[in-house]
Amino acid sequence: MPRKHYVVMGAGEVGCYLARTLSADGHNVTLIDDDPEKRAMVEERLDVAFVLGNGAYLPVLEMADVAGCELFVAASSSDEANLVASLLAKRAGAPRP
Repeated sequence: MPRKHYVVMGAGEVGCYLARTLSADGHNVTLIDDDPEKRAMVEERLDVAFVLGNGAYLPVLEMADVAGCELFVAASSSDEANLVASLLAKRAGAPRP
């Protein structure tokens, strides 16, 4: 299977599970979260890239290369942020937010 790039917003239980699973399958994964403590945990436990910031903010999505990803997943604890981030990801060029 070819290696693909995925972007996951939210480093909670669901986001980390997705990132861990996709990474274990050999894919490139970028995880977005605005909590610096989660960044340390992710860098320590997962083999994924991490972007610190609010995923509902276009420059953060651009830093995560959302335009070049196969799939964008909004899995934060905020429904509103998930909706805004998905709309922005689509506008930024994500093929399937």
